[in-house]
Amino acid sequence: MKPNNNTTIPLEAQYLYQRGLEMKDQQKVDLALVYLRQAVFIAPGFSKAYLELGNCLARLGRPEEASVYWLKASRIDPIHCGAVADNATMKGQDVNQTVPGQFLTCLVW
Repeated sequence: MKPNNNTTIPLEAQYLYQRGLEMKDQQKVDLALVYLRQAVFIAPGFSKAYLELGNCLARLGRPEEASVYWLKASRIDPIHCGAVADNATMKGQDVNQTVPGQFLTCLVW
């Protein structure tokens, strides 16, 4: 799949992505997920939105789901190979537990 840059991403998806980032920055991760999911629904090739979806899920202690979105991001745009959760750590279900980040690897066929 060909990498997409912001000039090929619909403005509505870009707006939703930005709102998602704002919500994430305000620690409203559940709301950020809503915006980011809408962004990728509108623009299925929006790799940055998939990457941020993964980061949000990792923050919520859902590393398996996060890795799915990181993999989608890396398949769309190889620049995201090696993607990892924010600050290389993911919060587990227990707020006092920190789990090492899961790194993605890129396969070359």
